[in-house]
Amino acid sequence: MQAAIRDIKQGVKWRTAWCLLFFTVFIQASHAITPLRLIASNPSNNSNDVERSDLVVSLTFSANLNSHSVAANQVVLRRANAKETVAITVMNNQISIKPARALLPTTTYTLIVAGVQGDEGEALSSPVSLVFKTRDGTWHSPQRIVAGSQDAPTIQQSTQLAFNKEDGSAMVIWTEHTSTLRTDLFASRYASGQWNAPQQINGNMPGEVLDAAIAVGKAGVAVAVWEICYTNPDDGSMHFRIVSNEYTPAAGWATPQLFDVDATQGGFSPKVAISPDGRATVVWYQYVRGTGRIFSSQYTSGNGWSAAVALDAASSAPGSFNPHIAFDHNGNGYVLWQQWWHGVTLIWGNRYMSDRGWIAPQIIQSDRTAFSDEPQFAFDGNGNAMAIWPQSGEIFSSRYMRDQGWSTSLDISDGIEGVRPTIDVNASGDAFVAWTQVVVTGTDAHGIPRTRGIDWSARYTIADGWEAPTLLQDPNGFDSGNVSLAVDDAGNAIAAWSEFNGSFYRIYTNRYLVASGWIGRKVIDTTNTVGASKPHVAVDATGNAVAVWEQTDAVGNTGIWSSRFE
Repeated sequence: MQAAIRDIKQGVKWRTAWCLLFFTVFIQASHAITPLRLIASNPSNNSNDVERSDLVVSLTFSANLNSHSVAANQVVLRRANAKETVAITVMNNQISIKPARALLPTTTYTLIVAGVQGDEGEALSSPVSLVFKTRDGTWHSPQRIVAGSQDAPTIQQSTQLAFNKEDGSAMVIWTEHTSTLRTDLFASRYASGQWNAPQQINGNMPGEVLDAAIAVGKAGVAVAVWEICYTNPDDGSMHFRIVSNEYTPAAGWATPQLFDVDATQGGFSPKVAISPDGRATVVWYQYVRGTGRIFSSQYTSGNGWSAAVALDAASSAPGSFNPHIAFDHNGNGYVLWQQWWHGVTLIWGNRYMSDRGWIAPQIIQSDRTAFSDEPQFAFDGNGNAMAIWPQSGEIFSSRYMRDQGWSTSLDISDGIEGVRPTIDVNASGDAFVAWTQVVVTGTDAHGIPRTRGIDWSARYTIADGWEAPTLLQDPNGFDSGNVSLAVDDAGNAIAAWSEFNGSFYRIYTNRYLVASGWIGRKVIDTTNTVGASKPHVAVDATGNAVAVWEQTDAVGNTGIWSSRFE
């Protein structure tokens, strides 16, 4: 009897053990075959026209998530070869991804999520991929930054625009000629989509404001420089000097300062750039014993402007003139200029190194027998630069490679003549150049040629080099010119120019999209009924842009107008 009872108890133990084992295996198997799944997303996969600003991408999964499994390197938002910085939030079964800045317009983005797990160890069987395309931008209605008064006729002109590509802020300056017969310099700052009230920045300094330039740096700092002309009251002689003024968001515009330039030698065509560490550098030309020389001075907070130093090599008259300056992201810079050399004007340059200062002047262009005109250039994000200039009637270019120097200069206009070229380069090294071709369309009754301007553009990429030039406008249209352009981080570009419509000049734009090329011109000065000219356009890292131009009203006042693209 006792043996039978022991057998029964033993059987119960074995059956209990088998049951526990069965349920354990069953539960483990159930967990193992229930992978983590994406059940919803906003935007949905393959969406178009997705909002660019204040976008939050949300992913909803089939189980609550282990927040410790959601690492920054497992949630990646990218476009082409560029990765976006994002903020990641995990709440229950959702992941929210917010880009640190606005996304580019008409751009395809891919979001990849891999390696995340549920609270109970659920795992993705494969990475989650979400693809969407952002909406396009649009030009907003134009607004007057400042306009003249009918009671006090005003001419506002000589507009210059400086733009911070990182945060989209800008500073515009212009000269203003009023009934007092005095020319003053005014400025307005652009931030968060609005222009501040204009301010006169040349103070009570005597003389007429002539050539002016503006640069902006980090944290909203700006420096303006300009040339003044005044008459010596003692002998009636004319003098030319260089003046500067500094802007900070905290204090506004300071008091203008005269450069230590000999008034009898003059100072002309000043240009300014601000390095990443906040040092402003001004370059200009002045006459030394009848020959133009290129000079430079640097500004540091607390110390003011340094003594001027010559950057060019001594040559015979007329010498050197029309300098341009720019810095890269490491604080290294370059100045390019025209210089008379053995019977022709050549393009010269001098390199600035942040740890050594100015190096030595050198000739940039390859053909030293050809006449060249005023150069323009810009840096990319890797310390390389692209320079352009008119040479023998056409547009030439040379690329500067960091630690390698300048390449052989090339004709990039494909035989198309050009004047007044302009250039912009993005961080990746994509470049766009635009220029105006002047063609003769006939002669008037006196035999004087009639001419018409036609605006062209050429594109450069690291992979393919220079592409063939493309018309920006209707080839059968009217006269155009004053073209300006800018390129964003994705390689898209915006060009703006003034063009006659048969009655008066309008401001036109055209946009280049990497996927489709130039998409067609558009009028943006929608309030203009008399005439507009001299546009400037700039674009930030997110593809938002701002354009400014001069526009005349029915009573003859010329004011400064603006439109933003976003």
